[in-house]
Amino acid sequence: MKGKDNGIFREHLIGVTTGRDFWVYGFNQKATIGNVEKLSLNYNYELDRLKSEENRSQLVNLDSSFLSWGRGLRKRIDKGLEVNVDSKNIILSMYRPFTKKYLFYQDEIIENPGSFKKIKQRMGDIIYIQGPGEKSDFSSIITRYIPNFHLISSGKALPEYLGEDNLGNISNLNPQAYKFLGFEEKEVIFYIYALLHHPDYLLRYKNDLKKDFPRIPKVRNKEKYLEIGKELSDLHLNYEDVPAYDGVSIVFKSDNSSFKVKKMKHPKRGQLDTIIFNEDIVITDIPERAYEYVVNGKPAIEWIIDQYQVKKDKKSGIVDDPNEFSDNPKYIFNLLLSIINVSMQTMDLVESLPPLEIVD
Repeated sequence: MKGKDNGIFREHLIGVTTGRDFWVYGFNQKATIGNVEKLSLNYNYELDRLKSEENRSQLVNLDSSFLSWGRGLRKRIDKGLEVNVDSKNIILSMYRPFTKKYLFYQDEIIENPGSFKKIKQRMGDIIYIQGPGEKSDFSSIITRYIPNFHLISSGKALPEYLGEDNLGNISNLNPQAYKFLGFEEKEVIFYIYALLHHPDYLLRYKNDLKKDFPRIPKVRNKEKYLEIGKELSDLHLNYEDVPAYDGVSIVFKSDNSSFKVKKMKHPKRGQLDTIIFNEDIVITDIPERAYEYVVNGKPAIEWIIDQYQVKKDKKSGIVDDPNEFSDNPKYIFNLLLSIINVSMQTMDLVESLPPLEIVD
């Protein structure tokens, strides 16, 4: 990402690519640890069973419910190395937009852990952007959790910090670049986030954004961009705390309604004003405008519908149940209502950005 001729960020990181998501990601922390322990147990069983063999990776049990292999584990078994997992490596990760999952973040069982291990989660705010070469329209999202590689299609992570040393946090920002923009260190994050949401910026540089990292110009009214960028960042970072959008109506079909979900859906294709939450609850009067906030090719609301459903992996047989993420039985229900509000507020903020007037 560049501002004039100077890179604003010193390093661009990639998100986590596990090669076996259902085994190492999950809404339920204990279940995720259990899945990884099973993986480790089965791997070490194979290592012991084949200890006298050469080319062990060619002789392993390929039953996908037994273990999910991959290049990393195949190399490891050929070298005769055990896998010993440590439950301390379970962390919260941003898996998809506005969707957190537990991740067993241990190198031995992840195909490509990325570079976040080096900075030990001392990363501050992370702007996650779409990587070059994608066909879909450019988008970005901000988070404070280690991102999955596909949080935004094959994206790139731009963390505020690169860990810490004896003097404190190690900045990932180039002073020469952000001083060119006329901001303090922290302010540049908000400014960039506002600019990356500006409709005119996204339209003007549409083709460039598909081929290269965004270039960050200096604009007039930059203080207003800073103000709106901070509001956008706060909104997207603290999305779980945003109150429900008060314009919707909620129909409870039972006096003792369940808040568990199997799979949310619209009553029929194109009827976006209504979401059937479950057999007991229907949400109506959702503004069409709320679906205009799109990230990674899909409205934020649709990400909640898509991700917060009970899923069973056909290969491993592992079931991932979003109802088990939180002790609050209304977590998913409240989250959906919050994201409707987040979407409405996002559109209001984006539309309040000043005209794009670049100062060269």
